Amino acid sequence: MRGLGLLYGVEVAAGSLSPLMRGARSGASSYPFTGAGESKTQGLVVAPPLTSTDDDTDLLLTALGEAVTSPT
Repeated sequence: MRGLGLLYGVEVAAGSLSPLMRGARSGASSYPFTGAGESKTQGLVVAPPLTSTDDDTDLLLTALGEAVTSPT
C-alpha cells in the first residue's frame, strides 16, 4: 500500500533542525523541511506508514522526545 498513512509536520525553532535530525533515531520515518519566503521556517515531517502499530507509534514518539530533549 503506497500513499496512505499518517503525516505530521513539526515546526522547530530556527537553528534547531540539524541537531534534532542528528538526535533522531533512524527508522523514525521523518525528513526535514524548510519554508520559503521572508520568514523561513524549519521543521520535521513525520510520516509513519498506515500499517504502524501502537508499538511503532510509541517508538516514534520516544525517539522524537529524546531528540528534542537531548543536549546539542
